[in-house]
Amino acid sequence: MHADVFIETGEKAESVVISSTAVLHESGKKVAFVQTGGETFEKRFITTGITTSLEDEEVVQILEGIKAGERVVTKGAYAIKLAAASGKIPTHAH
Repeated sequence: MHADVFIETGEKAESVVISSTAVLHESGKKVAFVQTGGETFEKRFITTGITTSLEDEEVVQILEGIKAGERVVTKGAYAIKLAAASGKIPTHAH
């Protein structure tokens, strides 16, 4: 017995993806920090899509909140979140 099966999964689309380590939660919403220059960071509320593995790293599709080419904090994002909440400026970029 032989069968050819095709599964419709939707249209292909290019998407921005970031490391899942960059996604934090704040008051029930998802946020990430973007480096806007030097040691300056901006908190972005994001809308995410699917999560998948890419080259041994878990990545998250970004539907809204981050544009292609922006520098996203993937290591030390929680430290930046704490510094922002306390009103202190992070001492160095990550």
